[in-house]
Amino acid sequence: MQEKQAAAIAGIAQLAASGQTQLSRTDADARLLSKNGQSVAGYNVQIVVDDKHKLIVASEVVNDGNDTGQLHAMAQAAGQALGAQTLTVLADTGYYNIETLKDCEDAGITPYVPPASRGQREGRFGPDAFNYDTDTDVYRCPADELLRPMNGRKIDASGKAHIVYASRRSACRDCPLRAGCLTEKAPRKMIYRWEHHDVIDRHSARMAQAGKMMQKRKELAEHPFGTIKCRAGYRHFLMRGFEKVRGEWSLMALCYNFTWVLNIIGIVRFIAYLAKYGSILVLWLLIITTTAIKYIAVPHQDIHVKNRSSRSNQGNFRTSYAPN
Repeated sequence: MQEKQAAAIAGIAQLAASGQTQLSRTDADARLLSKNGQSVAGYNVQIVVDDKHKLIVASEVVNDGNDTGQLHAMAQAAGQALGAQTLTVLADTGYYNIETLKDCEDAGITPYVPPASRGQREGRFGPDAFNYDTDTDVYRCPADELLRPMNGRKIDASGKAHIVYASRRSACRDCPLRAGCLTEKAPRKMIYRWEHHDVIDRHSARMAQAGKMMQKRKELAEHPFGTIKCRAGYRHFLMRGFEKVRGEWSLMALCYNFTWVLNIIGIVRFIAYLAKYGSILVLWLLIITTTAIKYIAVPHQDIHVKNRSSRSNQGNFRTSYAPN
């Protein structure tokens, strides 16, 4: 018992010294990830798949516990790999983040990401009940009263600046719809609008017309990981540490892409290509394979760090997660 207590104290001290919020004694780089309502230690693998050929054009292994900060970085990586000046990207709700939506727009990337459903108290008006008028810069409430912008900005905990819109106290005090809008002690209605809310407005307008596109995303998203899981039985990592895990995943992505290239060009064309450029292709494959496996050592048979299995994809380029 004393040994366990001493180990726990040492672990707490190590965690404090590292500045991290988590400490894994099995794998220093692994972090807790949410999977089907449970927490597992592992890695979050991001991939970008081009919609035309279903090839993995960019991938990365991270240990972030969620996906909200990944969309912009992965879309940019895909654009660089493909030499594209503009991209249309689709992702699932896990990627929704208003700041990354703005980053995407600034980089010439058009994102389509369903927002998370916002809960509201039963019997209360939700945000959609308050209509914003762009021309007059005011909100209109269900009782047809106006909420006007106040002076200054409200800075939230993440550093985002918001414009505060407020109603008249007298209007709210005597309003017949007050019970569906305010608590008993609240003197008036206030709405906080992000200073770049026009990004959200444009995104909402796109999403209203994106039904078929998002359905296509669902059809495409399962393909890479479904194929890898079924064909290779690949459901968890064998390696530990970022470098080795990244090398392991790179090999799996290479195998997946190679299979798809054969499907795209056909075996006859591939044999003809080998006859013409065989030595160059072999050298290229050797370089890639050597780079991937140089980090990999013989795995411990009793250690399997499971990986997260959330999935999403991106428009003409699709982002998904690695197998679990």
